Amino acid sequence: MARLGKIQSRLDAVQSIRTVTAMMEKVAAARFWRSRQRAEAASDFADRIAALVGDLIRRSRGRVRHPLFRAAPGRPLVLLVLTSDRGLCGSFNSVVVEQVMERMGELVRGGRQVSLRVAGRRGTRYFRHGGLMPDRVYDSVPTPRAGHVIEFEHVAELADELIDEFLREMISGVEISYVQFVSSARQRAALAKVLPLTGFDAPPEAASLAEPVEYALLPAPEDVLEEVLLRAVRMRVYQCFVESAISEQAMRMAAVRAATENADKMIRDLTRSYNRMRQAQITTELAEIVAGFRGRGARREVVSQLREEINAGQGRREVTVVSAVELTPAQRRAVADALGETFHTKTLLRTRVDPALIGGLVVQVGDDVYDVSVASHLERMHGRLVGEDGREAEN
Repeated sequence: MARLGKIQSRLDAVQSIRTVTAMMEKVAAARFWRSRQRAEAASDFADRIAALVGDLIRRSRGRVRHPLFRAAPGRPLVLLVLTSDRGLCGSFNSVVVEQVMERMGELVRGGRQVSLRVAGRRGTRYFRHGGLMPDRVYDSVPTPRAGHVIEFEHVAELADELIDEFLREMISGVEISYVQFVSSARQRAALAKVLPLTGFDAPPEAASLAEPVEYALLPAPEDVLEEVLLRAVRMRVYQCFVESAISEQAMRMAAVRAATENADKMIRDLTRSYNRMRQAQITTELAEIVAGFRGRGARREVVSQLREEINAGQGRREVTVVSAVELTPAQRRAVADALGETFHTKTLLRTRVDPALIGGLVVQVGDDVYDVSVASHLERMHGRLVGEDGREAEN
C-alpha cells in the first residue's frame, strides 16, 4: 500500500506539471504571433528606409560624409547581448552566450577593446557568475513577459544612447548578438553590425534606370540623411530586439511542448505501474483467501460465499432463472420485478436456457429451488397416473 500511495502522489504531481506546461505553450504561442506581426512590420519599414538612404546617397553624388559612417579608431567596440528574463526556452540563452564569448576572444586577440553590455536577466546572471562583469545592463527594455511586447520607444532610447556615444567618439562601433528567427523550427545565433553604418546601396529599380529621375530635395540630401540615418539605426536595433523576442517564444514553445510530451509519457508509465501493482495486490489477497479454505475442499463455496457477501453488502440477492427459451429484455425485467417483490430485495438475475423444460421456469434462490416448468408438471402428472394404474391393478 505504501508503494501504491507513492506512485499515486507522483502521478498527481506529474499531472499538475503537465497542466502548467500545456498552458505555458498556449501563452508562448500567443506572444509568438504578436511579436511576429511586429517583426514583419518592422522589417518592411527597415527595407524602405534602407532603400531611401541608398537612393539619397546615390543622388548626393559622393558628397555625403556623415559621421555615422566613420569609426573612431582606438575606441572600444560595444558588444550588446540580447538574452531572456526567464528560463524554459531551450538553448536560447546558451547559443547567444557562446557566440559572444567566441566573438570577444577574436576581438581581444586582435588587440581590440570590448565593452560588454547585456539586456536580459539570464545573460546578466551568467556573465556575473562567470566572473565577467558587464559594463552596462539595460533594464529599461522589457522583454515579452506578463503580456508585454517590445515597444519601439524603449528601444529607440537605447539606440539614441549608443548613437550619442558613437558620435562623441567614445566607442568605435556597436555589434548586437541575438538569436535570429529563421522559421518556427529553426533559430540561430546572429551578429548584427549596427555602427558604423554599412550596407546602404541604391535600390535595384533606381540602379537599373539608364537615366534616373532627378528630383529636388528641400532641405539638401545631407540634411535629410541626418534624420533618416538616425531612424535607420533605431530600426536596426529594434529589429534585433523583436527577432530575439520571436525566437525566445518559438524556442519556449518547443521546450514546453517537449516537457508536455514527456509528462504524458510519464503519466502513461505511472498509470500502467499503478494498475499492475494494484492488480497484483488484489490477486494476492484473493489467493490468500482461497488458500485458507483449500484444505477443506470448499473453493466453490468460498467463491459463492464471497459473492453472496458482496451482493448482500450492495443490497442485492442473486437469483438463477432457467427457461426453455431465451428470455426477452422485457421478460427479464418482469421476472426480476416479480422476484424483487416476492423476496423484498433487489435481485441480480442470472439466466440459463434448458430446452428440456419445454416451458415455464425453474427459479433457484440460494439452496431453494422453485420448479414451475412444464416438464416438471408433466412428470408429476405421469407419476400420479402411474400410481393410480398400479392401485387399480392390485384391486
